[in-house]
Order: sequence, then structure tokens, then C-alpha cells
Amino acid sequence: MDNEYSWEQPMFMFDNPYGYQVNINHPLIQPLYYRFKSWKDIPRDFPLSDEERFEFENYIKDKFVRNFKKEVCAYV
Repeated sequence: MDNEYSWEQPMFMFDNPYGYQVNINHPLIQPLYYRFKSWKDIPRDFPLSDEERFEFENYIKDKFVRNFKKEVCAYV
């Protein structure tokens, strides 16, 4: 996963056949993904289980919404 990845690619996906919504290869998401795996004691080269992946995605979505609300409220 440590490959070149375009910033033009979306952080969130809505047409994933597995139901995943967070693009773990996005340059802003990937460090958080590795930190989550480290926190869970999962080696970098092992995938997350579905349960762990959805836990990670919920964390990212919650973090994104909180930061978005902070920025919007700062301008209102």
C-alpha cells in the first residue's frame, strides 16, 4: 500500500461491492489506517477483519464529521 496515489482520488467511496466507504489508500487516510492497525496489534501486511474495518471506518467518519462541524461553525 506504500505506493504512489493520486490526491484526486476520493477519500470516501460509495460504490464499493463490500460496503466499505473509506478509501484506505488515500494519502490522508493511510497513516491513520496504519496507526489503527498498530493500536490493534495487527501487522501491517495483514488485512483487517470486516468488524475491525467497520470500526476503523466509523472512527474516520466520526473524525471527519467532527472536524467538518468545527470548520463550518467557525464561519457561521
